[in-house]
Amino acid sequence: MRKEDKLYNIQYKIEFSSPFIIASSVTDPGKYDMVSLLSDGVPYIPASSVRGRVKASIWQHCYENKYWGSYDLCDAQSKGEGKYCQPDYGKDNFSLCPLCRIFGIPGGEIKRGFDFSGAYVTKPYDQIFKNLFESTGDIYTRRARNSIDPLLRRSREDALFSSGLIDMPVGLVGNILEMSDHKRYSDDIRYFDYSLILLCLRLITEIGGNRNRGLGQCRFIPENGWKPHINKHIAYWKNAIKQVERES
Repeated sequence: MRKEDKLYNIQYKIEFSSPFIIASSVTDPGKYDMVSLLSDGVPYIPASSVRGRVKASIWQHCYENKYWGSYDLCDAQSKGEGKYCQPDYGKDNFSLCPLCRIFGIPGGEIKRGFDFSGAYVTKPYDQIFKNLFESTGDIYTRRARNSIDPLLRRSREDALFSSGLIDMPVGLVGNILEMSDHKRYSDDIRYFDYSLILLCLRLITEIGGNRNRGLGQCRFIPENGWKPHINKHIAYWKNAIKQVERES
């Protein structure tokens, strides 16, 4: 297999150090959210939640290091306004910023460079959850009551609690797969994006809704030789910073 044909695919595990919840629907004040569960009662994290959390981590990293040219984000990605990147097929990297290359743009001709799966329980632990769900119908660690605002005499909309929290005894596993459109870029650009995803996976410390008030503390563990790639990426980043400082 030629080097340019290599696909950069990431397998990861999410290990939780506190209970978490991913709500599958938002209800009215005073009512409960529903936890994301498969039809057989096994908890999981939807692909959209994983993708959103990884994108937020990459955005924060790029934004904090925006003085390095390679991390420049388009106005739509950095400010939430303006135009997204437009491809220039005469250039090797198509003049796209990292977020547009990795996640694509809404309704545009730039398709996402990586596909994110959901995070799921592996065998044989999935059967444990199935048995528990069938026997009890409830696998939550606790039920929380919505607090009542004394002035409103009802629950404030921003103070909703969920009906339960999942305390995972095992990790959840998932994949991030490079798409064929991403192979159009040069090997250097492809490797840059791959290493950027690996680095920002390691920067994620929690997953779940903001209303959970810090619940869902976790760490992402890439399972396919992530450390050398991250170290090389950081070394490249530091050298680029020194180059910018010398030029200024």
